[in-house]
Amino acid sequence: MNQATKAVTALLYTLLVIIFLPFCLEAQFFVGSNSKLILSNNVNLVLNNINLQNQGSIYMGNSSFVFSGTASSNISSSSPITFQNLTINKPSNEFVLNSDIIVTGMLKLVAGNLFLNNKIIHLDSTGYIDSENENRHIYDTGTGTVLVTAVLNNPVAVNPGNIGLELTGSGNLGLTQITRGFKNQDLGNGNFGISRYYDIQPTNTSGLNLSLKGFYFNNELVGNNINKSFLSFWSSTNSGVSWTNIGKDNMDTVNNWVLRNNIIQLGRITFANGGNAALPVNFIRFRGNQLNPGTVKLVWDVSNLSVVSDRFEIERSSDGMMFTKISTQKIDQPNTTEFSMLDFSPNEGINYYRVRQTDKDNRYILSSTIQVMVNPGISVLKLYPNPVLSKLNVNYYSKIECDCIVNIYTISGSRVASRMVHFVKGNNSLEWYMGQLSPGVYNIEFNGPVNKVSQLIKQ
Repeated sequence: MNQATKAVTALLYTLLVIIFLPFCLEAQFFVGSNSKLILSNNVNLVLNNINLQNQGSIYMGNSSFVFSGTASSNISSSSPITFQNLTINKPSNEFVLNSDIIVTGMLKLVAGNLFLNNKIIHLDSTGYIDSENENRHIYDTGTGTVLVTAVLNNPVAVNPGNIGLELTGSGNLGLTQITRGFKNQDLGNGNFGISRYYDIQPTNTSGLNLSLKGFYFNNELVGNNINKSFLSFWSSTNSGVSWTNIGKDNMDTVNNWVLRNNIIQLGRITFANGGNAALPVNFIRFRGNQLNPGTVKLVWDVSNLSVVSDRFEIERSSDGMMFTKISTQKIDQPNTTEFSMLDFSPNEGINYYRVRQTDKDNRYILSSTIQVMVNPGISVLKLYPNPVLSKLNVNYYSKIECDCIVNIYTISGSRVASRMVHFVKGNNSLEWYMGQLSPGVYNIEFNGPVNKVSQLIKQ
């Protein structure tokens, strides 16, 4: 039999199977080796109490597979089957995977659970789970996972593949792979997580500041002495070898979710007992200003410090993405509400600052990020005496050597005096006799690499 005849025979066999399938009483729907099952678009193929065993090729188009009936059903395949739409409707039983599958459209759970049996469901960029809830859900007792990929850039309440993890925040994560697993994570000291964890693997890891809202089912709490009123986020950056309790910012024990803000590092997360910890610190206000080209002053106001509050870590960045710790302040007085620091080595141009408040158990929360422009040129430190009667002394600092024109203007904008000065790098002093000026208010303006204006009062 030549290859063309084999292909026609396989296709006829497939068509006969499709035509007579509604009348088939066997428990197995078998697609043999070198056979092809080809479904026309928008066809619903219903397998009622029938397993699917595939050793050939299945082409779905935009069609749907529906597994129904009261008996347990399963899929076995020599290679992962790609489903456009897959519906599980098992009112009194469950559906079992004996091989990996790929879903490019909707995976709908109408009734019954889907047991992964250590296999993987791949949801592509358009695949998603529909109608999963407490009474019909995906589960596993081993290494089975649900995997989804999505492009995430400044996401707002995005739940890729509807797998139960919602992301909001700033940062371009790029192509991101999120894996939902079902094995209880060993957190150490006899503490275990719920029967759900997530691995989050973005392409880009810099400049992230995310809020994560994780959902769960009540049956995922069973067997681990977990009280959902005390659920907390736990994080691991080494695939579950070691864990840190990073706390929570909000939760809902009716709709079953936990929220954590200001996450800047991704890896594996799960939920477990975290204790009835104090509420996170609230950053009321954070501001900064340049005192001179070599110094920036930062001030932040907070509320809700407690005895578990350990320290502030002040971080600086030149691009708003990669931050470096520049100072640490211990929190010795929890009743204090205002804190400050001086940065004596800021970068020229824009400096980005944020403050990380860390508790004694290493949970942390981040402030907002602020910008402070550091002037690389002239910064007038002092005009004295001011008001001035005769001689004016000007002390100023220049970060570069340069020439500058200094003008004096009336409050209405008329120039009344001008002179050229040479600035050396560092501190400079200038004396200027003001006897010829009429009493009043003036602006003294430095025009050079950077403009500076200060107000002067002549007596």
